[in-house]
Amino acid sequence: MGVGDDVAPRFTQKPALRQEDNGQKLVFHCVLEASPKPDIAWFIGTTPVQATARTSMRTEPAGGSAYNVILEILGVTQSDAGSYKVVAKNRLGEVSASINLNFSAGGQKQQEGIAPNFIQKPVTRQENNGKKLLFECALTADPAPSITWYKDNVVIQSGGRFNIRDEPRDNKTYFLVLEINDVVAQDAGNYKVTAKNTLGESNATIRLNFDSSKKPQGQDGKAPHFTQKPTIKQQQNILLMTCLLEAKPSPQIRWYRDTTEIGEGGRYTITLQRDAGGSDLYTAILQIQEPATEDAGTYKCTAANDLGESNANITLNFQGGQKPAKTGGIAPTFKEKPKISQDPSGKNIVIECHCTANPKPSITWFKGTSVLAASSRIVSTILEDGNEYTLKLEILNFTKDDGGQYKVTAKNETGEGNANITINLEGPKEPPPVLDGKPIVRLDDNGTIIVIEQGVKCTTMPTITWYFGNEPLKVDGRFIMNVSQEKGTYRPTLHITNFTEKDTGTYKLVLKTAGGEATSTASVNVSALKPKPKGEPVKITQKLAPKIVNDGEPVEFVVKVTGTEPVDVFWTKDKKPIKHGDIFSISYDKGTATLNLSEVFPDDSGEYSVELKNQWGSAVSMATLQVKELAEKKQQNDQKKVEPKLQKDEIKFDLQSQKKDDSRVEITSQYKQESSMEIRTQSKTKQETPHGEEIMLAQVKPQEEATKQVEEIKPEEPKKIPEEPKKIVEEPKKKPEEPKKIPE
Repeated sequence: MGVGDDVAPRFTQKPALRQEDNGQKLVFHCVLEASPKPDIAWFIGTTPVQATARTSMRTEPAGGSAYNVILEILGVTQSDAGSYKVVAKNRLGEVSASINLNFSAGGQKQQEGIAPNFIQKPVTRQENNGKKLLFECALTADPAPSITWYKDNVVIQSGGRFNIRDEPRDNKTYFLVLEINDVVAQDAGNYKVTAKNTLGESNATIRLNFDSSKKPQGQDGKAPHFTQKPTIKQQQNILLMTCLLEAKPSPQIRWYRDTTEIGEGGRYTITLQRDAGGSDLYTAILQIQEPATEDAGTYKCTAANDLGESNANITLNFQGGQKPAKTGGIAPTFKEKPKISQDPSGKNIVIECHCTANPKPSITWFKGTSVLAASSRIVSTILEDGNEYTLKLEILNFTKDDGGQYKVTAKNETGEGNANITINLEGPKEPPPVLDGKPIVRLDDNGTIIVIEQGVKCTTMPTITWYFGNEPLKVDGRFIMNVSQEKGTYRPTLHITNFTEKDTGTYKLVLKTAGGEATSTASVNVSALKPKPKGEPVKITQKLAPKIVNDGEPVEFVVKVTGTEPVDVFWTKDKKPIKHGDIFSISYDKGTATLNLSEVFPDDSGEYSVELKNQWGSAVSMATLQVKELAEKKQQNDQKKVEPKLQKDEIKFDLQSQKKDDSRVEITSQYKQESSMEIRTQSKTKQETPHGEEIMLAQVKPQEEATKQVEEIKPEEPKKIPEEPKKIVEEPKKKPEEPKKIPE
């Protein structure tokens, strides 16, 4: 078992039942190891168990990374029967175990066996120069568990590039392998293996990351190395094999007898404990209960972490007593990871590492799983300084094909040590992609497709990703992505079909090569991209002409233009809009705009303007209108200004006529503002009725004429008339008329 800073949960004691308080309390108890502390959940069937007055759950530290997990039920009844399951989970994995509570036959009988329990969490191993990758782990279970592998929560099916194996070992132990052939970068991710039987379930996880330049524990890691030879001692009926080693991060431990790996369980117990002598020191122990002569053989302890691997050997022999390894010997150990450098010429690379051993070890170099034989290009040397050895591997005139995983093995009669290093050899670094101009946005296929195109100069085909806003675009029925090449320039294009206004926005293109990355953005305005109709702006060919006319005459303004129809026309007078109506008549026909006034007055004088517009431009023309008053009307207007306003008065005078002497006419002249005159005529005949007749005529006469008549007639006292005379009123006229004759 590997115990380090972080440990996935695993049960070291399966759940067991006991009764307390004369059977009134039932206690479920199990023990597990985990770091960090796991979250615990209990279930009956598939229903979570809730804490109540009858039910309590607790997790108690049991030293180190061990915990006692307890469920207590008070006042047990038949309804509490069922299948109970406990689940422990932390960020490294999850494990579960089940137990049945059955009250039948007056008691309970628990199923015998072992819930699945991982005794070795998954580790990775490469073969075939890195083309094959293996995930390996080990567990104990009884009955045999069903195994399921997952990648990113998706079940992996055996077949094709994937091969899944579970190999039974001794003492209910199983060795699990997930094999991936022809490994590609897309195989990186989170892997999980789940083991399940009728007594419980357990799982373990591992992450595959191809970025070998990042060390999980920083730059101060240490490959495992054994600080002293293994020892064997016996305590009563237990045989203990102990190894001291140093490593960072904590190593995974495997024990072998001859060539067979020893699985934990039954008579074998495997532990790894931190040593008080230092933070990176560990003690690896193999316990064998009731050892027998059949246990004799050569035992090997293997310690491995991300930085390397080391082995220590010890022989167990029961003939004539225990024969430990030779005293004074040191198993080969590597205290640091191998280093790589280039000589001054830049054509050769050197892998160098340091090893401690006694006696002198034999050295073997590997590339992948193949032994590197000495040649004109491959030179291996070893420099000795007491028990310290400097190991070098020179590769002359290296090429890109020399990249890969290298391993050096040092072995003597007291043990074996290994160290690993990965060499990534690349040719000259290519330059980053360079954008060739700005992105081009255009319409294609008669305006039905938007095309965004960007040129980029790079030595290899770039990886291309298009974004709309911050969302990556996927190839579908509307978005089509292509790239063409011409003379070292790549031209990625994005075609947008069935576009709408919603496609307006910012598009981003990200181009990546081994040399770097380039980004281009393009703004798309769907409305602006739509084709505009072609046409000519408005141009005036005949301007408005100024007009001088007399009062009452008609006026017509005319302007002529050229330009693409339709044309809108706007007329104004003194900058105020003119509308078509009773006063103004506005028309436009084939480039001729007309404004008609059927009769003008002096108030119509002013500045007239016309603006003509189409979607390509506009033009303006202006002219003045002057309206002159007629002379007669002007005289009348002037007269109005100077004549006094008379109050109503009456002037009586005698009018001599050719009629009878006794007839009299009374004329009353009444001036008004309109210079009108009222003439009243009274006639009276002695023989006739005393009632006279009064006639009032409204007549416009010049002031001079009225005044003259008044002066020539002598006034006479009017006679009283008994009755009101009838009146006939006639409205005033604009122009003077001849006086009407008064009937006799």
